[in-house]
Amino acid sequence: INDDTPIVPDRDDYIVKFDGEVQTDYEIEWSNNTAVGAQAKATIKAGANHEKYKGSVTIDDVFTIVKAPDESHGTFSANYDTEYIYNGTAQTLTNLVVYKDKDGEKTTLTEATSGADTYSVVYSNNTNAGTATAKITLHSTDDDLGTIACNYTIKPRPITVTANAQSVVYGEALATTADKANVTSTLSPALVNSDALASATFFTADKNVTTTGTITVSDAKITHTDAGVTTDVTSNYDITYATGTLTITARPLTITTKARTLEYGDAVPEVADMDNWYTVDN
Repeated sequence: INDDTPIVPDRDDYIVKFDGEVQTDYEIEWSNNTAVGAQAKATIKAGANHEKYKGSVTIDDVFTIVKAPDESHGTFSANYDTEYIYNGTAQTLTNLVVYKDKDGEKTTLTEATSGADTYSVVYSNNTNAGTATAKITLHSTDDDLGTIACNYTIKPRPITVTANAQSVVYGEALATTADKANVTSTLSPALVNSDALASATFFTADKNVTTTGTITVSDAKITHTDAGVTTDVTSNYDITYATGTLTITARPLTITTKARTLEYGDAVPEVADMDNWYTVDN
């Protein structure tokens, strides 16, 4: 909130990481951190004696400065759900801004690009699973009153990938194409936005004849294809796996004896020579 002085967050209010590691040996300089509507910038410099990093990096839009509320007139607040589930489309917020006057009466503002008692919103990262942002600008008759930045979560869509039942002949391999698994969900539809199961890994430890074997499935890959470009969208789904049933049937064998001629009194050949007496087809 703007109070006409540079706003410098307390060091305990943020964490600095490089390559996933929390850093303590650094200096930070703030800029663009005074005026209403400004998007503050942070320039982080590695400490002079840092063992791993040198130089600096600048991060834009760390926070937004809004006008201090006039409590004698009323206050604005953003009213929205904080969690949504991935549905393949950009997820926006409705009936978002509420004004409460000094007597406690509440009014929901109208979304518009300008005009008294209106607001407009710019969204980012609001389609795929992750953290979405809505930057709200409050409008009055003459000028903008300031901005509110809202973060909300788009959660991965829950699905279950189940291995389909298969029947194979002893000695043959499992089929491992994507159509040998089925995708379901407590939500409808399970896969959205024309997303599709592209591949999965199938495995069985069963090798001998059985009617109660087990097929496990894992490592499912979900993709989306648009205008000939295929994108991996697996991270938009929270995947649970379920096994399928495997039946292994006996392999048929046909043993055919060969015609042989012996003279009366000749000895029957030894077993070691029996290969010359029959053929095996499978």
